[in-house]
Amino acid sequence: MNNTKLCKIPPLTPDDIQTLRGKPAVKLTYPKKVSNMPPKQEWIYISPIAGEERYFFNNGCLVGWRRDKI
Repeated sequence: MNNTKLCKIPPLTPDDIQTLRGKPAVKLTYPKKVSNMPPKQEWIYISPIAGEERYFFNNGCLVGWRRDKI
């Protein structure tokens, strides 16, 4: 039997990321057309030190993050 405990952390929201990182340089929303699917968002931050950071949201929760060197 496995006795490992799962640590459940509440997902970060766009408000949490904006509080931590400030306003993004670019906000993209998908799909562009009105539909019954919840919108997906991509926020892009650009920094000469950190490079380009992208935060991906789905249904109001952070689902992914990526950093690219400039």
